Amino acid sequence: MSDDSGDASTQTAEASLADLQKKSVDVIIGPSSSVLAQRLLSAAERARIPMISPSATYPQLTTLDTGNIFFRTIPSTAQQGVALGTLLPSKK
Repeated sequence: MSDDSGDASTQTAEASLADLQKKSVDVIIGPSSSVLAQRLLSAAERARIPMISPSATYPQLTTLDTGNIFFRTIPSTAQQGVALGTLLPSKK
């Protein structure tokens, strides 16, 4: 099954989440942005539908995920910064 998450200027993501909930999906792959993930997180949490996002990098999503239902396949921007910091040479 698939539905469109749209973009941040529409309510497509919310309509799609409601549609997927009616279809009793086990998991949602998406949404495709941090903004949409943040908007959908509480509704997905109430519905107990895990979301796996390939591109949501907002660090805030980690603390907003009180139901432990949000998973990423990309690190948050905060984690990316730490990783890059360890790779950059330091000036001495």
